[in-house]
Amino acid sequence: MSNFNLTTMKYLTLLLLTFSLNGFSQRSQLHGTVYSSDTTDVVPFTRIILTSTTDTLYTKTDINGIYKFNAIQADTFTLKAESPINGRRTITGLN
Repeated sequence: MSNFNLTTMKYLTLLLLTFSLNGFSQRSQLHGTVYSSDTTDVVPFTRIILTSTTDTLYTKTDINGIYKFNAIQADTFTLKAESPINGRRTITGLN
């Protein structure tokens, strides 16, 4: 990873990660908000990538920095946030 990415990684913080079961279907939901780590400002239009052992899903945060994945199968996930201004941040081992 380049020095630029290591420097800019510190500016993204993923908060409010929540899994919730939807009935008996064994599908879950993941949602959260992306904040800048040096302020309480949300980071809109950040690309969010959710990767499991069987699938990769993509979304973007809305104007309020909120993202949501619906009806995902239970698994272990890696969550990445990528912003052209604020860099990248990765969280691994979500389950």
